[in-house]
Amino acid sequence: MNKAKPSEIRAAREAAGLTQEAAGALIHGSRRAWQDYESGARKMHPGLWELFQAKAQACRAGRQEDSAA
Repeated sequence: MNKAKPSEIRAAREAAGLTQEAAGALIHGSRRAWQDYESGARKMHPGLWELFQAKAQACRAGRQEDSAA
């Protein structure tokens, strides 16, 4: 299982260009939950981490396509 550290969670969100609110919504969560993941107050389930990584990659790819157009 791939357990994400709070610093990895924040770095991944920032790399995707997302706010905490947008990142939470991406995995059907709240801004508050996302804040807790980034602060370490709450552990992110490995399945949610994998889901976020996949969706964040899709967001980055979409932005790259938009900038190339």
